[in-house]
Amino acid sequence: MGLLEKALHYKNRINSRGKKTIMDRIKGPADTGVPRAGAGVPSGGAAGDDDILYLEPGDLVAVDDDGMVEPLPASKSAGIDGEGEQADDGEIKKPRFTAVPDTSGGDAERPQVRVREQSLDESGTLLDNMTLYDLSKDILRADSTEELFDVILFSVMGQIGVSSSSIIIPARENHDEWEIVESRGVTINPEEVDLRPSTGILNEMISRKEIIDIEEFKDNSAYNDDYYTFIAIDSRLLVPIKRDEEVMGAIILGNKLSSEDYTGEEKGFLTVISEFSAFAYRAIKFKEMSQSGSGPGSHIEAVDGLRRKIAVDSQIGSIRNVIRDVFAELGVTCFGIFVKEDSSRDHVLFASEAEDRLRLAESGFRISSSTSLIRDISYAESPIIFNDLHGSKTLVEVFTDRQLGSMQLCEIFTFKIGGELMGFTMIFGLNETARLDFVHARMAKFTDFIFPYIAIINDIEYRQGSYVDTIERVFNRVNDELKNARDLNIPLTLVLLSIKNYKRFHGLFGHEKTKSMFAHFEKFIKTRLSERDFSVRYDRHKILIILPGKDKKYAVPLANAVCVEMTQTFSTKEVQLLVTYLTAEYPIDGDNTYSLVDAVN
Repeated sequence: MGLLEKALHYKNRINSRGKKTIMDRIKGPADTGVPRAGAGVPSGGAAGDDDILYLEPGDLVAVDDDGMVEPLPASKSAGIDGEGEQADDGEIKKPRFTAVPDTSGGDAERPQVRVREQSLDESGTLLDNMTLYDLSKDILRADSTEELFDVILFSVMGQIGVSSSSIIIPARENHDEWEIVESRGVTINPEEVDLRPSTGILNEMISRKEIIDIEEFKDNSAYNDDYYTFIAIDSRLLVPIKRDEEVMGAIILGNKLSSEDYTGEEKGFLTVISEFSAFAYRAIKFKEMSQSGSGPGSHIEAVDGLRRKIAVDSQIGSIRNVIRDVFAELGVTCFGIFVKEDSSRDHVLFASEAEDRLRLAESGFRISSSTSLIRDISYAESPIIFNDLHGSKTLVEVFTDRQLGSMQLCEIFTFKIGGELMGFTMIFGLNETARLDFVHARMAKFTDFIFPYIAIINDIEYRQGSYVDTIERVFNRVNDELKNARDLNIPLTLVLLSIKNYKRFHGLFGHEKTKSMFAHFEKFIKTRLSERDFSVRYDRHKILIILPGKDKKYAVPLANAVCVEMTQTFSTKEVQLLVTYLTAEYPIDGDNTYSLVDAVN
């Protein structure tokens, strides 16, 4: 099927849907109606051009600043018949306006004239704004990538007139390669064309983000192979399809049918068309991905489905089964979800697949906070992918040889809050039908969603347990600050404030008054603390203040200010509130958390 047959086939297919194509509505460069120099055209218009009214020289008038209308001198009106306007230096200027009848109303005996400004380049090719507007409407109306590529290629070929055109985009399975998805006017075997965005002429286009003329590289030996690759597929121009500095593909154009070079205006036209194409392509791609279950919209819907299942589940333990089912539907055959434990700061297993192929659950598997794995992934961007499982010292430190041998892969998706690693999901196996890019996108969404729910679940299980430890969490927070102070070689000071006659105050004024006193206590202390400082109610009548980077010289005045505020605000005739404090500084009074806490107790 030749190019003309393809065009007619395309036109008939679009017409059968009740739509019009560019060919039905837009005149090409050869049919713009611009009269040739010296051509005799009647005032009523040439045969076949009944909708165009050409003005005689005497029909033109000039309007001055006061609104007065005067006929133009003959020397100024010449050129509408094709001769052009003569400037003072004798140069003939090309006409800038075409007059067409205004059918919106007016005198019935004489057509009203509206003037549409058009742009002519040095070759006489007409590419006006109305043409671009009509082209853009067809591009933006495309419902699929196939229809969009058809519109782009026929629009460019029909408007400019080129020997061939093709579209290339990143390959779906491998973004390190680009593939030809549509061609017109040339037969190409995609398997014989190797286009890589990391090198050569294609890389130049992506880096420069501008139209590339491959003749620029004709005599450059560094681009010889690449140059002949593009010549083999009838290439002359590479037009990037880009939006917001992202190059999503390219239009390849052959030489012009007229054997002339591309003009500046034609390149400008191509730039505008490529921008519209990028906008439409991005929207269609998003829609097609969502419909196929691989787009961002589908990931959000999947997360909502998981949320609904977890929210309605009445048994805390069965939530692990919900997660297993969702992961299995995704194609994940082996995984582990690890959560940071408050007491030990280690990351312990929360859930794995029911078969527990790596025997993680039965061995009470946990990953210590001191391992290089935790240190590395705490600062790395998610996902973290390990290519050589047995050659990775980080993994060998954590997993046994048997466990590593049972892994098909190892990919980690982390969840962090405030820079702290709260948990992560490790993927060890996928089934044959799972698409890696799809799994990555879905796991990133699941990981961000799952861990807040796990924290809630753990808290519920913690509160429902027979033993509740409220002090360990405080010690862990202090211990973290102490490690940081040791690493930075800075002091750290603890201040313990105690209300000595708390029992008498509570007996005289009751629970509500005592509660409001501690609320004031907390509020006043907060106003005196800097960003890294923090405080906690340590006992029923004590408040512990931790001051990283500060010594006793800073801590003592702060403690005195708190004591004065509390005694002045809450002392009465019945009882004089008695508030005392003790301080301990690292490393003077202790080099670990327990010794410092003992020093202030």
